Amino acid sequence: MPLLRAKGFVLRNRPLGETDRLITCFSLEHGKITGVARGAGKLRSRFGSSLQPLSLIRLMLFVKETRSLYRIDHTDILTSFQAVRDDWEKVRPALYAVDLVDALLPDADPQPRVFTLLERLLTSLSAGETARIELWLRLFEARLLALVGYRPLVERCVLCHRSATATGAVSGELGGYVCPACESGVSDARRVSPATLRLLARAATLQWTAAERVLLSGEQQQELRQVLHELLRGHVRKEVKSYRFL
Repeated sequence: MPLLRAKGFVLRNRPLGETDRLITCFSLEHGKITGVARGAGKLRSRFGSSLQPLSLIRLMLFVKETRSLYRIDHTDILTSFQAVRDDWEKVRPALYAVDLVDALLPDADPQPRVFTLLERLLTSLSAGETARIELWLRLFEARLLALVGYRPLVERCVLCHRSATATGAVSGELGGYVCPACESGVSDARRVSPATLRLLARAATLQWTAAERVLLSGEQQQELRQVLHELLRGHVRKEVKSYRFL
């Protein structure tokens, strides 16, 4: 039975029978993997608190060629992110972020840049002030879309390919900018301000530290949030449950 070692974030922890748990992790080495942790549901489990969602852990896993599930044999906590779990204002965006990663990434597809992005967001949430959370989350959404191959087309119209102008709309279903001439024929086209279009074009490549210098009005924040949410829904095809708690 092959032994694998991995470093990963716990995305989901679900009951399996009376005492076992079904654990989904996003690992650096193997991408998204799911395994059974025998006895993890017991009060005095040998896994302790290491399998809580958001935890960054080191895992030892066994896999049989005839089975698709791993068997989680041993775990060590690298970073618990307990400060995030203990703060309602921080845990909500953190759980939404891991749910997005879970929804957008297929199994067994290593994505080291997405791994780094998730670690950056959780580290920022753990150490930072809550005032920047909204912008960090928008930056995370935009970069995640780009890294998994769904970067929105905002330089030109997704239908007629005219260069984008200061006015126009964004379609989540079509995945980008819709010019004024095409807007009436797109049912989900949402008119957005020039400032939001510019930020959407920059967000996927904006340095994380540069977010500290971005100033948005409440109206602009809400507009960017709605646009990115609709772009994400265009690919996820269902509502990410934790979004309603934001």
